[in-house]
Amino acid sequence: MKKLFLITLGALVSLTLQAQQVSRSMLKLRLSDGAPLSVTINGQFIDRNTSILRLDGLEAGQHKVEVYKNRPNKRRPKRIFTGTIRLEPGTVYVGLVDIGSQRLRIKTRPYDPARDGIEASQPAPAASGVTGSATAEGGDGFGAFPSGRDAAPAKPDFAANPVPAGILPATRIATLEKQVMAKTTDGDRLTVLKANLMNAKLSVAQLDGILGWLSFESTRLEFTDWVRSRTADPANLPQLEYRFALDENKEAFRKQLAN
Repeated sequence: MKKLFLITLGALVSLTLQAQQVSRSMLKLRLSDGAPLSVTINGQFIDRNTSILRLDGLEAGQHKVEVYKNRPNKRRPKRIFTGTIRLEPGTVYVGLVDIGSQRLRIKTRPYDPARDGIEASQPAPAASGVTGSATAEGGDGFGAFPSGRDAAPAKPDFAANPVPAGILPATRIATLEKQVMAKTTDGDRLTVLKANLMNAKLSVAQLDGILGWLSFESTRLEFTDWVRSRTADPANLPQLEYRFALDENKEAFRKQLAN
């Protein structure tokens, strides 16, 4: 009798856990330039000082979302996206906010307890329409996501690089930034960059800033392949690998440098 009771109890616990897992939804957000972000969801502001913000345990239904790009020196975050997201139970929503077009692209997949289950998380403050927790990158217990897609690599200390001679002055870079950011698509921005940098020399530190003007990794790859012969300190080019989140793009960048 006791053994039967334990078996029945175990089955009930298993069914309960499965039901909880099926009803769980997760929203993961990041910016196209990899900058730290914060979010307001249903009026609740969440900032975990991370470039990939994960919100777990969200209720099914519509949620009003505002995504912000955090800025240094305690400046007010810049709002990049405002919209409504409808969540279905048992689903993971992976969102990328393009800082250029200010649009949100979302991919979905089923919630996988082995991959997405929480072992340790920080509870988010209670808010209407939001349950569960918001966690930051590192020690968040979300399982084995591919490192290239979800890890937030540390930015190298470009200030430690010696400044090469003969590179473009900061005033010219500032003027170029205005010209590039006046364009709304990566293709147009790339055209402006190539037209202005054909006979220029750049430091890797300057290239790092320029890569931040491009929204998509495919465009960054195209630009690094074109511009690497125009760098004044090519030995520092591997430092730019952190600009690529996807494993395949990291590998493509390494192959560029090897050629």
